[in-house]
Amino acid sequence: MISHNVSYENLNSFGQVSPIECYKLNVLSFVCFIIFIFSLFFNTILLWVFFTNKELRSPLNIIIIALTFLNLFGTLTELPVVIITNYSCRWVFNKLICTIVAFIMYFIGCSSIYLLTVISFERWYAIVNPFEQRYLTYKYTCLIIMLCLLFSLIWCVAPLFGWSYYSLEISLTTCSVEWNDHSLNVISYNMTIFGFVYLIPLVVLIYTNIKLIFMIRGLSGFLKTSKQTYITKRRLIKERKLTISILLIIFCFMISWTPYAIVSLISSFFYNYIKISPIGSLIPSVFAKTSLLWPSVLYIFSNNQIKTFLSNKLNFRKKSLHTETSYSLHSRKSKRIGQYV
Repeated sequence: MISHNVSYENLNSFGQVSPIECYKLNVLSFVCFIIFIFSLFFNTILLWVFFTNKELRSPLNIIIIALTFLNLFGTLTELPVVIITNYSCRWVFNKLICTIVAFIMYFIGCSSIYLLTVISFERWYAIVNPFEQRYLTYKYTCLIIMLCLLFSLIWCVAPLFGWSYYSLEISLTTCSVEWNDHSLNVISYNMTIFGFVYLIPLVVLIYTNIKLIFMIRGLSGFLKTSKQTYITKRRLIKERKLTISILLIIFCFMISWTPYAIVSLISSFFYNYIKISPIGSLIPSVFAKTSLLWPSVLYIFSNNQIKTFLSNKLNFRKKSLHTETSYSLHSRKSKRIGQYV
């Protein structure tokens, strides 16, 4: 028996009213709606910036584009469903929609953590070897992205072919990989994905990011005492700022997903010792949805090139509006003068 009178059999009863009070679900539905609005806006803006400015399409930013596209896709497909089901206080769709939505969010989560791991390695290499020619070409970047997506797809497709499965979570308003079935089939899958999708990437990210933090601190002193040329120093400063923005993105992504990972871990392996309530399961799930928003927000506000591009576009728009307004006023004055002549 799962906590708060939600049995394992209930998780296959689509349409059953959630054990969580409806007003709490409505609040979470509103939170998801806010996430949806901001995520749609910032992810769209970031993609627009990349597609209208070829100079920003560096190999690193190609990975950011892939990450942003995944987040926008998740925003448009996952969040509306979560908003509707929590507002309705039940899962109002069928099992197929449950499987599709769970598959999409799981695929985006897996792909994102692999892409961020690659980005972390790229930043580490760039700071360790600032004067060497970059190995990350456009060709290799596209290949790496495809490998990350393929590796993620393998884990996400497995439940469709019998190794675990997708189902309702104990809130009865969201769907995911099964965590509460304690059969050997499901537990073996959960152990595998915890290792390859969360723990190994997490260890790599922590190791490389700690290294990067110390290197960035050392780089500040190096720039003060170094006799490198002005151009070289500017390049190092640019790499330093870019690395800091990437560190922020990775940190917020891991903060978004870690509560959900902990709850899932407890549900899978420590269910005899710790009971997770439906609301205690749902809040981390909703919080994980913020991972669709943070990368674009942080990259826009921490990347000087993007801020400069947007600022120039806005200033150009203001000047255009001012010119049109001035021209319109001038035309009206000319017509009035013409009437009196």
